[in-house]
Amino acid sequence: MQDFIYFCFALCLLVLAIRLGTRKRRYLEKFGIRSVATIISIEKTLIKQGGIDRTPLMKIILGIKVEGTEYREVTIKQDFFLSELPKAGEEVPVLIDPENADHVLILNRKDW
Repeated sequence: MQDFIYFCFALCLLVLAIRLGTRKRRYLEKFGIRSVATIISIEKTLIKQGGIDRTPLMKIILGIKVEGTEYREVTIKQDFFLSELPKAGEEVPVLIDPENADHVLILNRKDW
């Protein structure tokens, strides 16, 4: 019985994490500042996201220059399908949270 309770608790945490990630994306799509960033480095973490077609969670350092601000580097973690994995040196479109410039989302290639 205790194993079942642990399983249900873990399942609830997974659903909550997925919902929070979706909410953050919707918020940035609505209010985010569009810009272009350069990928300085990208490396695979040991974590994978998703269900059936699990995608690797990548640690990415971005170089961002938004008009009217200084160039800065931001480290984010984001998952990608292997076919859409960006490479170091590549420029990618991003959405930046207007309230917290450290919250950045790289747009998928289909959203460019």
